[in-house]
Amino acid sequence: MLVLGVPIFPHGVHLIRRHVVPITDRLFRVKKQRGHVQAFSSITFLRVVRELCPQLAIDRVRGFRIVSGGLVLPLEHYRWWWRVNRWLGALVPSLCTEIQLVLVRRGRAAGVDSAAGGDEHSASDRNGGREEDVIP
Repeated sequence: MLVLGVPIFPHGVHLIRRHVVPITDRLFRVKKQRGHVQAFSSITFLRVVRELCPQLAIDRVRGFRIVSGGLVLPLEHYRWWWRVNRWLGALVPSLCTEIQLVLVRRGRAAGVDSAAGGDEHSASDRNGGREEDVIP
């Protein structure tokens, strides 16, 4: 099993981050060093992984931190808040700020391999993550 994760942007917004932000930083002479040099959406991350790792099948797609930081930051210390975010991340991982892919060698996937055209979420993700109820 291999777990890969990256910060993501909603599809389309990642293009603004990738192409427009560097230009505006140069125009406005922004001195701040950006933390992320890549800009992925869930679609582009899945595409890269499928191209670079054809021998691996996607077992699960997990989204994290769909509602986090700012005013809700104190809630992140509570397990119920983590569960709500896990549930939302399982429903719409592409809207989260971080995504993880759980990959296995082809033929060993517990979930449905997305390359076969099926749903990319395992049963544990669809049921809100109860099967693996450990904070990552």
